[in-house]
Amino acid sequence: MPRGADLRLITLPSGRSVSVIETADDPGRPWQADSVGSYYIVQRQRPGDAAAREVATGSSTLALILIKSDAEALAAVLNAASRRR
Repeated sequence: MPRGADLRLITLPSGRSVSVIETADDPGRPWQADSVGSYYIVQRQRPGDAAAREVATGSSTLALILIKSDAEALAAVLNAASRRR
């Protein structure tokens, strides 16, 4: 876990639990829920590159695959964390 980071366990609307590592962040690059086929991922623009995206990942480097309500809730949690810092 990065230095100065806070680890928090949250429960999404479906009941799924995820660990969120909160670090100093850029509130100018908000996280958003985006559909990918019939599922959703949480992503945001990479700094300095409008075409590239940064994706919220699980314990591996794979994107978390979520239902819409979970993705929207996770994006809200990540955005709120960046505003607090």
